[in-house]
Parts: sequence; structure tokens; C-alpha cells
Amino acid sequence: MKSSKKVVIALLYHKGRSEVLSKVLNSVSNLEKDESNIGLILVNNNADELTEKVVNEWLNVHKKDFKEIVHVKLDGNVPLLRNFCLKKAMELKYDYIFFVDSDVILTRDSLKRLLNIFERNDSDRIFASSLPYFVPIDKDTLFVRVRTKYGKGSLAPLEQTKQPYVVPSTGMGATLINLSLIPKVGFFDEEIPYIEDLNLTRRATNAGYKIILDPSVQLFHDKKVGTIEWLKKTYELGEIEFKNMIKIGTWKSELRGIIYWSAYLFSLFLVVITPIPFILLSLIGYVRYVNKFNGIGKIIGFPILSVYKIVRTMGIIKGSVLYFFKKFF
Repeated sequence: MKSSKKVVIALLYHKGRSEVLSKVLNSVSNLEKDESNIGLILVNNNADELTEKVVNEWLNVHKKDFKEIVHVKLDGNVPLLRNFCLKKAMELKYDYIFFVDSDVILTRDSLKRLLNIFERNDSDRIFASSLPYFVPIDKDTLFVRVRTKYGKGSLAPLEQTKQPYVVPSTGMGATLINLSLIPKVGFFDEEIPYIEDLNLTRRATNAGYKIILDPSVQLFHDKKVGTIEWLKKTYELGEIEFKNMIKIGTWKSELRGIIYWSAYLFSLFLVVITPIPFILLSLIGYVRYVNKFNGIGKIIGFPILSVYKIVRTMGIIKGSVLYFFKKFF
């Protein structure tokens, strides 16, 4: 693949799951690419000896595939490490940085597809191009399984199109960023770990730039996500989610949902006194969600999704209390 643009691939790796990382690294080396314009940044974030061995052995074989390689060991949260990659890429005068997660396996044409999006006539307004990546359905949470099988519209995994389309934000599993726009959008917010990618890309959207997703290929996200584990994590991330909503202004669009699910949660406690609020709110929920599902999803979609929504709302309520307590006391 010949391109006049210089691209650096950035990958953070951590301890454990060395077998998966080996697959990811092999998919990186198999990319269609112009070695004269492709660099590599690897960040070792407290990886164990076996994982380090996997990376070093891969590098010994494939270092010739890249124009230059930066390989460092750094501590810190993920947004801090991603910022190191951004700054290093800009220092080395790259045009784009291609973030790849250490458990997302690329297709051979992944980079080519993302670069092609920047060939559009409005490329100066495109902040990032991205490829979707999915955990195998049998290894994902109950909520994702229901949405994938029965969801439609806003609850469907992807728009029903093979053409790239604009999205409000995206993750960094397989995302190409236009480095020339970083000074205008800013770096990753180091106070927003775990969802730092959604924060950055939403800020780009708010600034008038485009995030474009290419749904014609779906990458393999090689991991397993337990339903209970995900609910615990969702609750724990409440404070970060609330802080993120305040910082990027999405609290306005989230407010109606938070009010509804807070009321729904409160109605559960009132059932011992009167079931009427719970029944009314359940009916409202069913009416609201019935057209967002197909088949049996019209019956089971709302009650299953409500578990996730309630836990998320509880986390956000807790997070808002902690946020304001730390801010004013």
C-alpha cells in the first residue's frame, strides 16, 4: 500500500493475555502498508515477563517492517499513556496515529480502509476514522446479546449500511487520528480513564469535526465479558461517567433518561406501599422501547435492558454526589 502520508501505529500492552497479544501483533505485521512511511510505538504498561517475551520475540522478526520503532516502559493510566503516544508521534512528524488495542485483531486491509476515508474531499474536517470491533456474541454480556439479536434503530450494533457514516464518538480499538487536529481538539483527558477515547472523540465532534465509522468490516475483539462483572464495572464507573458528561456537555441529552430511570428505581422501593408508580413507569418503558426491538425482543428487551439502565443510573447518582462533594468540600 503506497501512501504519501506518514502513519505511526500505537499499541499499549499490559500484563496477562500474552496469547491474544501475539495474535494482535501478527495482525499488525500482516497489514497492507508502505514500510517507508509506517512507524510503531509500543508502550509497556507493567507487563509480565511472558508478555514482554512475546513482544520482544515479535519485534526481532518484524522490526524491518517499520520505518522506526519507539518501545518504552511507562506507568500511569491509559489516557496518560495515549498522550505519550500522541506527543511522540507529533514530535516525529507523523500525519496520523493508528491506535490499536492489545485485544483487537486487525484485518489485512484495516489501515488501508481507514486511510481511504481521509481521501474524501472534506478530509480537513475529519478528526478520526474507525473500524468497529466486537466480542464474540457467546462471550459478551446478556445485554449485548439481546441488543445484537433483537435490537434495531439506536439499539442495533451498527447502522444497516455498508458505507462509512458519521458517529458522535468512538473507541480506540482500531482508530486512525489526524494529528494535525490534536492542537485544536486537545489531548486525552487524564482525569477520564476507561472512557478517555469517547471523551476525546466527542470533544472533536463538539468542535465541528467528524468521526467516521466504516461498518463494512467488523474486527474480532478477543475477550470475554461477564454480565455480572460488567454490571459491577458500570456501577464503579459512575463518577467518571458523570464527570465526562459534565465536561463534554452530554448531560443535557442524558438528563431525561437519568430522571426516568431514577424514578423507576425509586418506584421499586415504593412497591411495598403502592405498586402504581412502578406499573405506570413500566408501561411507559415498554411503550418507549417496544419499537426498538424485533421479535421476542419486544417482550424481553425492556426488562433485561432495565437492569443495566438502573445499575448505570445508580452509579451516576453515586458519582454525582462524590463529584460535588470533592468539588465543594
